[in-house]
Amino acid sequence: MRDVLAITGTQAPWETLEAEHKWEILDDKGTRAAASSRKVLHFLQTQTLTIHEFSGVPGSVSAHRCEGRWPRSAEWRNLPVMRDDYPGRQGKRYTIVSLEGAMGRGQMLEVRSTRELANTFCEEHEYVKVSVEVPIGELEMSVIWPAGRSPKNVRVEHGSQDPFELPKSAIDTLADGRTSVTHKVSRPTVGDTITLSWDW
Repeated sequence: MRDVLAITGTQAPWETLEAEHKWEILDDKGTRAAASSRKVLHFLQTQTLTIHEFSGVPGSVSAHRCEGRWPRSAEWRNLPVMRDDYPGRQGKRYTIVSLEGAMGRGQMLEVRSTRELANTFCEEHEYVKVSVEVPIGELEMSVIWPAGRSPKNVRVEHGSQDPFELPKSAIDTLADGRTSVTHKVSRPTVGDTITLSWDW
C-alpha cells in the first residue's frame, strides 16, 4: 500500500541508485517506437509489495513487460503489471507493478521494462521526459532516431532551469546509419522533470 500512497503524495519506500531510459523511434513518421528502462532500486521500508512507473510520452502504449532480478542472481523473473492507468498527482497516469512478494528495508532489486509505443512521435517537434519522483543516483536518457530522419536539434530542460541546446557533436551517428543522443544527470533534484526535445 505504501507505494500506491507515494503516487498520491507520500514518500516512496525506495530510492533509485541507477536509472536508464531509452526510446527508439522505429520509422521515419514516428508512428512506431519502443521504450525501455533499467533501474536499480534500494528499498527503505519493509513490506513493499508493488512499485509504480510513469511514462511521460503521448500516444498509446502496448505490450508492456516488466522483469526483476535480485542481487547475485542471473535469472530475470516476470513482474506482473497489475494496472496500467492508475491516476496520480498532477494528472499523471501510472503503471502499478507487483513485486511478487514483500521487499524489506535494505534489499535491492534490478528492474527492467519494455513498452511498444504507437503514434508517439508524429509531430515535427517532439519530446521525452523523466519525472524525478524518488532520489536517483545516476540518471541516463537516450533517444535513437531512424536512419532516414535525424533531429535538426536537441534541447535539454532540467526543472525550472532555462532550456539549452546540445551541440551538434553530442548527436552520434551509429554504424547502421541511425542517430542517437545520450544525456546523463547525477543526483537530479527530486520533483524536477528532465526533458529532451527536438525538431526533425
